[in-house]
Amino acid sequence: MRPTRRVSEWQETLPFRQNGRQGILGYATLFEYRLIMGLVFALLILGGFYTYFVITSIAHVAARQELVGKVASLKSSVSELESKYLSKTSGITESYAHSLGYVTAKNETFVQRNIAVTLHDAQ
Repeated sequence: MRPTRRVSEWQETLPFRQNGRQGILGYATLFEYRLIMGLVFALLILGGFYTYFVITSIAHVAARQELVGKVASLKSSVSELESKYLSKTSGITESYAHSLGYVTAKNETFVQRNIAVTLHDAQ
């Protein structure tokens, strides 16, 4: 390691090294130093939030792609079940029901119920 050379006895009071800080911060007052450090801290926090939100959005896009695949699979299974249902219900006729012992109803009675949808209808 090279020995440091002292230029003058006043070297420690030159503006390049005030308050133990070097460089451009050596000129800054306490308020300016705190302001710069606060801005640097805020920039780091915002960078962290930005990184978090980008990673989260990428994860959501990947999850969405997976769910789209599942939805397509479920749609195909539903259509298969619907075709089975239609093929089984096409064989049910009135003559098939009579062969199983069902009879046609003679006196059909229907019941009507008044349902109040709003308070105005209830009056």
